[in-house]
Amino acid sequence: MSAGAATNVWFRLGFPMLFVGMWVVISYVAAQMGGWQRLAMRFRSTGPAPRSLKRFVSGRFGWVNYNSCLTVGVDEHGLYLVPLFPFRAFHPPVRIPWSEFRSRTRERVFFFFKVDLFDLGPDLPMIQIRSRATRSVDAFLPCSG
Repeated sequence: MSAGAATNVWFRLGFPMLFVGMWVVISYVAAQMGGWQRLAMRFRSTGPAPRSLKRFVSGRFGWVNYNSCLTVGVDEHGLYLVPLFPFRAFHPPVRIPWSEFRSRTRERVFFFFKVDLFDLGPDLPMIQIRSRATRSVDAFLPCSG
């Protein structure tokens, strides 16, 4: 086997495996650092998603940004959050009951858009979601800012 053929085999077989492996590692680290795993331990959703969902929403959990990859839903049971399919490794759907929220405030970011900040207490991450996706939260959780 020539050196060129060996390189070609590695590239066709090794690179995809390396890419998938890195994707899984990065997803795990993001879920841990952002606090998604802590949310999932307490609020993992096993029921159906709400009827009305907003896709491609940006948000932030702790230190981790989820840019245009969240699906957000609201119903009488709580706030439903799940990343889009390619980003779901170690990120199961969560539904946070309204009774668990300590506060909700609205802030302007970079003068361009507004975000809602959801405080769940000291042991859970602060959740920041673009306000355009959380308008329907007003019926269940008033905004204090």
